[in-house]
Amino acid sequence: MHALIHLSQSTPGIFLTWGVFGIQLGNLIVIVSMFVVFGLALVVPFPRGAREGRESRESREDMK
Repeated sequence: MHALIHLSQSTPGIFLTWGVFGIQLGNLIVIVSMFVVFGLALVVPFPRGAREGRESRESREDMK
């Protein structure tokens, strides 16, 4: 077990650089996945039960 821990700590990470900006690949993956989850939270509608959906549809139709 110690050999695995030592091996994983001794190998350098993969760094991506662009001009003066540099980031580790693992951190970039985490940041991109957070943006994807945030975007999905904005786009995907909240789940509604059948009763709630019907009531809101009926109330919108009554307003017309």
